[in-house]
Amino acid sequence: SARDPRLRPRTFPLPAAELRGRVVSAVLGLPRWRIADSSGPVLWATRTTRVFRFVDDLYILIEARPEGATVLLWSGSRVGRGDLGQNRRNIAELWGALERATRNSTQPAAVGR
Repeated sequence: SARDPRLRPRTFPLPAAELRGRVVSAVLGLPRWRIADSSGPVLWATRTTRVFRFVDDLYILIEARPEGATVLLWSGSRVGRGDLGQNRRNIAELWGALERATRNSTQPAAVGR
């Protein structure tokens, strides 16, 4: 489990398929983000950094739960050993976009599992 609560999985009171669509929409609405692969159960998104154009990979898993669906995120840099906090910022940016994408119909059921 992540020490930083902003990095923990989040559960939303939505069916998994609907939440997956909202995750895709959230990613596509962010600058320098794209969906690299959505063919399997794990969504693969990428984010390109502004200055040096480094590409970070994000893997997004949506699991069905009795109370809705849980989103699990992982972000990693392709280049270098350190990321100067960019992967945490990637996750925080995606959480913000997802919260905006789900705000009109629902609020997260819980932070964490």
